[in-house]
Amino acid sequence: MSHDISSIRLSRVTRRRSFLANKYQLHDVVAVGTQTELAAGYQPIIDRVVALDLATGTGRRAPSTSGVRSFVPLEVARLEHPALAKIYELGSDPKVGAFVVQEHLEGETLQQQVHEQGPLRPSDAIALARSLLEVMGVFHEAGLTHSDLTPSHIVSGRRGTRVRHHPLRELVASGQGPRSCAYNAPEQIMRLPSKAPTDLFRVAAVLHFAITGVPPFEGEDLDAAVLRGHRAAPSAHRPELGADVDAFFERALARDPADRFGTVSEMREALRLLALFSGYARHG
Repeated sequence: MSHDISSIRLSRVTRRRSFLANKYQLHDVVAVGTQTELAAGYQPIIDRVVALDLATGTGRRAPSTSGVRSFVPLEVARLEHPALAKIYELGSDPKVGAFVVQEHLEGETLQQQVHEQGPLRPSDAIALARSLLEVMGVFHEAGLTHSDLTPSHIVSGRRGTRVRHHPLRELVASGQGPRSCAYNAPEQIMRLPSKAPTDLFRVAAVLHFAITGVPPFEGEDLDAAVLRGHRAAPSAHRPELGADVDAFFERALARDPADRFGTVSEMREALRLLALFSGYARHG
């Protein structure tokens, strides 16, 4: 049976060119990364819905598929984890530029879930963070970083909670700064290399959104807010969270990477203790 994609409104790029590389129909942008965007797509020849990671800015000038491969390490394409979207193809289109075809994740994003239903229960939010840390660990063990985690990249569906990613981000990183984003780590705004603490900062920022309903940093100038490190404690948004939760985020969202959790295991243990001593451990 064919997939029902009739409800997906065609985006501007679709109206300009309905097919990507003569193989993929382009549809709505479903997630925006710091330097790339993820669009819904459809591959008619095998009746498959896919996600298309598209470079923005300088990345659109990628001349060939081999050029894309020079920016997307094979280690990224080979990453495997049940919670991580699979990568199917690396390519380049004369008009749209570089692209990566990856698995379409069905379900509701964390962004949608929180906006429609409100913040998660603390126990559920902590369980989510643990799942995200497991995925980040897959990147870190391969010597890579995700560097782009936001609530719109986290999808909950029949197969559980899964994570989208943007393999093309390195293609445009040297040509332009990242988009302003409430989940950027300070070093990303300063165009410094992303390392494990960068991913852990973003996991903490997503957890803050999940547990309070708002990102940790807000304001008209998001970059300035992140760089200053001025933010309200989680308990200011949700008083029942208490001092232990505030202390966790004080470290997890520290401006200096050296002051944060340094590894996935370190942050995972802090979450375990937080859940245990704050009564947020999940049972059953």
